[in-house]
Amino acid sequence: VKKNLFKNKKNFYNKKYFIIVLILIIIILFFYFYPNQAYFEIPDFQGSYYIIPEDKGGEKIINQDKKGLHLSTPPVDVIEVSNDPSLEYSIQVYTSDNYDVIKKKINSMMDSVETIFFSEDLYVAVLKHNFGNEFFLLYKNFNSRKEAFDHCNKYVYFLENCIIVNVKNL
Repeated sequence: VKKNLFKNKKNFYNKKYFIIVLILIIIILFFYFYPNQAYFEIPDFQGSYYIIPEDKGGEKIINQDKKGLHLSTPPVDVIEVSNDPSLEYSIQVYTSDNYDVIKKKINSMMDSVETIFFSEDLYVAVLKHNFGNEFFLLYKNFNSRKEAFDHCNKYVYFLENCIIVNVKNL
């Protein structure tokens, strides 16, 4: 009895190659018909994102023109702020949104026994922004940032960090 053992193996290899080729063709066709594009476009939205109703309904709100923040602080026009036009660069000692705190800080610095401050060396500048006013207590006036930084490194021992403020940009 003569058996052909190699014929079955050949058939097996043919089926194996046929399945591999079929899978490769399916993958190639898939990528051909469904390409993965590198970019996509989002169309412009022409509608309105939100609607603000004219009549909000309910009870009318009074005093809508007042700011909720810093109501205790007087207006800047009433406060004596030394925004001297000759101020260029200065060392920031303290900042606060409350002018009374700045006044107390000045008084405590001037009333100290070992004071090194002269009243003409202390300035108060104001930064006006949407949320109110920020008051700066400044020490001395300098012509350049480098001068102020050098003075700060040599003589200013009462501050932990030296912050140089360009007063013209406030």
